Amino acid sequence: MRKYSFIRMVFLFFFLIFQGKGIAQQTNYDAATTSLGGFLNVFSERPSGFLSNPANLGLNAWYRFGIHIDAPYHFNQIIGNLFVPKIGHIGMALIQSNNEIPEQNFYTGLSRTFGRYGTWGMRLDYRKGGDTEGLLFSGGMTYRILEFDPANTPLKFGVGTQFSNISLSGPKDAGVIWGGGAVISINQNFLKLYPNMLIENKKGYWAFGAAFLPLEQVSLNMSISSRTKNRIRVGLSFRMDRAFADLVYIPDQKRLQASFTFLLGKSPEEKAQDYFNAGKKALEDRKLARAREDFRRAWCYIPENNFYRKSYKLVSRKIKSEQEHIDSWMQEAENLEQRGYYFIAAMRYLDILNQNPDYRAAKVRLRALRPLVGNDVNRTLKKGEEYLKKGRIDVAEKIFKKILLLDKHNQKARQALEKIAEDKRKAAEEYFYRGLGYYSQRNLIRAKQEFKKALEIYPHYQEVKIYLDEIHKKNRQKSVWADSLLNRAHALEAKNSYAGALDDYIRVLDWEADNPAAKEGVKRLNKFLKNRNSVYLKKSRAALRKKDFATAERYAKRVLRISPKNRSARRLRNQIAQARTIMFNEFVDQAEAFLQA
Repeated sequence: MRKYSFIRMVFLFFFLIFQGKGIAQQTNYDAATTSLGGFLNVFSERPSGFLSNPANLGLNAWYRFGIHIDAPYHFNQIIGNLFVPKIGHIGMALIQSNNEIPEQNFYTGLSRTFGRYGTWGMRLDYRKGGDTEGLLFSGGMTYRILEFDPANTPLKFGVGTQFSNISLSGPKDAGVIWGGGAVISINQNFLKLYPNMLIENKKGYWAFGAAFLPLEQVSLNMSISSRTKNRIRVGLSFRMDRAFADLVYIPDQKRLQASFTFLLGKSPEEKAQDYFNAGKKALEDRKLARAREDFRRAWCYIPENNFYRKSYKLVSRKIKSEQEHIDSWMQEAENLEQRGYYFIAAMRYLDILNQNPDYRAAKVRLRALRPLVGNDVNRTLKKGEEYLKKGRIDVAEKIFKKILLLDKHNQKARQALEKIAEDKRKAAEEYFYRGLGYYSQRNLIRAKQEFKKALEIYPHYQEVKIYLDEIHKKNRQKSVWADSLLNRAHALEAKNSYAGALDDYIRVLDWEADNPAAKEGVKRLNKFLKNRNSVYLKKSRAALRKKDFATAERYAKRVLRISPKNRSARRLRNQIAQARTIMFNEFVDQAEAFLQA
């Protein structure tokens, strides 16, 4: 008999490996109250399983598989656990005991969390052999209480209750067990205490356990119970990266038990983070329902994580708020429809569909209104044309787009939109060529302003974006150059080379007009270099003759930085501006001629 039982267990062992679903625990039927060997597995994540969780399979969301060795080369427990989002933890176990009367048990159970700190579960047991045969039902609930601020509390409490051995078939005198107890965690799980009380056949039993974690990977466990003959048990647990190893020693029997647990797949923290990242991406795409579901799954994996919980709650409130807003719009649209304002009602239905594309009631009403909005479309079309004549292009464009949403074959609205797009393109090109003129003269500030105006009118103008990127790069380079020039100006000034220092200070001001260090340097050196004005004026006039307006204006500005009231410099700047305007107009005329050709 034992030989065949062993063969069945080996087959189940390989089946669970290939399925990739499993957990191992070395605990027997009374694991939580009579054996502390499995405490590391049961309580490593949350204290909610301390009352022999009704599924008897732990609450960790990691896929697990493992075996329990009760005697040399004899596997007497094989247990598997799988976490399924929206459902909970589903598990099964095949356990064989070697007492005076051999007994075989098959367990299957379900457990899941509720709220923030609660856990409930239920289990069906099929027993063969021993004192009790047949189908038994067990259930239970636990709840964890935080006494202090969760961020820095040294002490945590959990309380719960359970019942087991309710016979569904076979003898009715299986002995229903009722129990209650608590878990006390001290200093972030450094020490855990498990007091329990059980009642079976009107008799009371007590059990007490303790788990001491001197290191993160090591746990020392001890239990004592009045329910069994072998009252005292001690255990030692080791946790590695993806596995557990547990030893349990029973002094009365001089018996050593061993258990091995293997963790498969991603950890709960990794899975929760993946779902949270997916929720953030859905939130950016305005897919609120998808984001809420992803945040809920992340919270489901790590229920004690406040950030996941708050993210789920915030998105849920946002969805509820938007739904209330949509409901009010729906009511408004229905009222407008009843009063005969079909076009305005249709626009409101379109607004609803922009918020929620899957809102079926709005789709149905909009489809029904399309044949009725003919007259309203014509009136609205005339209104859009009036706005277009007044120069309010943005308002007219919105009106024509709404008309096409209701009547996609309306040629007048389509032609008006095409004309608006063409006018915008021409206006954007005009600003672009203006900016190009300033860019060719190295007047990057004015060029940037013109390019931005072109983008405001026509956001898809790729050439403008390229030039703006170049301007940003040059501005960053100028900032680096300005710092190096300031350092060089300070060094030259220290060597009494005032002319070179003043040139560098003024160059910095050409790039950064409000640079305080450069302003102070010009003011400080002005009294030493009165003759620099004539040098700069000569250079400015020479550049103007060569039609190098940027250089000419730069030297004229330098004179004005030294002597703001210098008349020659002001007169020279006016000449530069006139010459630049003439050249710019010629450039625009050439560009228009090129486009018309």
